[in-house]
Amino acid sequence: MKRRRPTHRGMTLTEVLLATAISTALLVAVSAAFKASADAVAINDSYFRCTQMTRLAMGQVVGELRRADAVQVDPAGAFVDVIRPPDQLTANEISRRYYYDAKSKRLTLRILYAGNYLGPEYELGAHLTSCKFGPAEIGLDAAKAAVVLHVPITMTCSIGASAFTLNGSAAPRRAQRY
Repeated sequence: MKRRRPTHRGMTLTEVLLATAISTALLVAVSAAFKASADAVAINDSYFRCTQMTRLAMGQVVGELRRADAVQVDPAGAFVDVIRPPDQLTANEISRRYYYDAKSKRLTLRILYAGNYLGPEYELGAHLTSCKFGPAEIGLDAAKAAVVLHVPITMTCSIGASAFTLNGSAAPRRAQRY
């Protein structure tokens, strides 16, 4: 009769170390893929917010310019002042200034009230690497007074290596009446 050798159950130390090394490599690869995916989602979210904010700011500025009674554009293109029709003014409002600060890369709105009182500063856009108003096209109305006929606007928003440029323009309706 033959004697059977006893079978060993379990793994050897070499097998355990090899299995641990393979598992560790897989976990590192999965965590790297997860981090890359999370970073891509964060960058896409920031870019989407930047582009959406730029579109909203452009829409607000263009809308105000179209409804304006009078417009004055800075020759350097950093700001535009809007005088709204009397029926649209808030209490004691004189004008609204849309101003681009290149240093802080922000587009803001300030309302000038009677008595040279400046209202609070409202941020309309951030991460704007450039924003330019004009040069405005000037024409004459029926009374031969110089009025702004057309204001081109360019805004560029940047997040990381991605940039988004939006161009718009507005013609104040007051200028169209004459």
